[in-house]
Amino acid sequence: MAAQSISEAEGYALERVNRAQGEATRFKSILKEYVEAPQVTRRRLYLEAMTGLLADMKRLYIVDQDQKAMVPWLSMESGAQPSVQGGK
Repeated sequence: MAAQSISEAEGYALERVNRAQGEATRFKSILKEYVEAPQVTRRRLYLEAMTGLLADMKRLYIVDQDQKAMVPWLSMESGAQPSVQGGK
């Protein structure tokens, strides 16, 4: 029982160390790109973040300051057509 717990703890520790090293390596490569082209790297990171965020969304709402109510703009489901409300 104790040997199993120790083995699991060692495996968990190794996983955490490997993940941290991978994240540090990724950060260093992004930093290198950022030093060479800050605007491009900043834009790429933003687009990657938005792509990840929008991929999980079911609906997209676009709101401007003059808009009085929320109106669905685009269905994010593949092949779905936007519905027309208040029509026939």
